[in-house]
Amino acid sequence: MLESYFQQRVSCILGMGTKLSLNEPLCNVGLDSLMVVELKHSIEKDLDLSLSMTEFLHCPNIAHLASRVLALMPSESNLTIRWEEGVL
Repeated sequence: MLESYFQQRVSCILGMGTKLSLNEPLCNVGLDSLMVVELKHSIEKDLDLSLSMTEFLHCPNIAHLASRVLALMPSESNLTIRWEEGVL
């Protein structure tokens, strides 16, 4: 679910209509620094957590980013994403 959220969020920011590979580095698909800031802010808003920009500096792929975000979430929390599939 979290990986699907990231695929759709990044695709939306890039203006792409297709899902991205989970293992493709985000810098290889055209995500620039302004888009990274937009992605970071939308993740923080949607998932109600704070991320460091360093999470994005090493050009992560979607699978890595999802695992890092999952590790930052409290273990007792239920994963609630404030978005509707297809409406980003």
